[in-house]
Amino acid sequence: MTNCSTTRRAYWLQLRWEFKEPVDPRRELRPIVGVSEFAYLFVTSESSSFSTLRQWIAAVKQRPGTLTVGTSSPGTTNYLAALLMRSKQNLDFTVVPYRGSSELSVALLRNEVDVIINAYGGLRSQISAKQIRPLAITSAGRDPDLPDVPTMQETGVPNFVVVSWNALYGPKDIPVAAVDIVGRAATEILEQPDVKARFKEIGFEARPLAAGPLDQRMRSEIERWARVITEGGLEKQ
Repeated sequence: MTNCSTTRRAYWLQLRWEFKEPVDPRRELRPIVGVSEFAYLFVTSESSSFSTLRQWIAAVKQRPGTLTVGTSSPGTTNYLAALLMRSKQNLDFTVVPYRGSSELSVALLRNEVDVIINAYGGLRSQISAKQIRPLAITSAGRDPDLPDVPTMQETGVPNFVVVSWNALYGPKDIPVAAVDIVGRAATEILEQPDVKARFKEIGFEARPLAAGPLDQRMRSEIERWARVITEGGLEKQ
């Protein structure tokens, strides 16, 4: 299974930076079927003065350059989501990257950062314990498990949907018949209620997607995040 989070979608760019021979998944891989996806949350600590994302955005505008957003390391989905937020809303805040989800949550609870962006699955226990406060979700619609958490659109940030996704890919010369067989089998499995429930337990939504639309999604996402990387001035590694 290929993880097609934003990290993977930007992976071909990273390889291009690091190696003489660029690897482009649009040419080297054949999409088979989309498997699942998950959204991200903008959250703050329960001790924070921010009750909504609108309040935080207003504070950033009032005090440019002083507020902070915690993310995972540069190139990850939530890091690029922060860059996208800064660009789309013309905001001046500092992005503070951490090595992983656990460090990110600890930093927020220690008030090292004002807001963090992370996947719901990595925040569920802290939300249940009322240690952190969700401000907005990056999916197109509200999550049934978090009915009171607004989408970015509802908080006044239009056209801001950031969803990581997973899919099955094969080598570029895999027979079309094999793609069809595996795609149909995977779709049948992913539509089973117990499988959907298991995905939900770990913070994912089972979302089968046929090979054609999956290919279109990968191509558009590569273009989208390449622009964000360039505009954000992400340095070559």
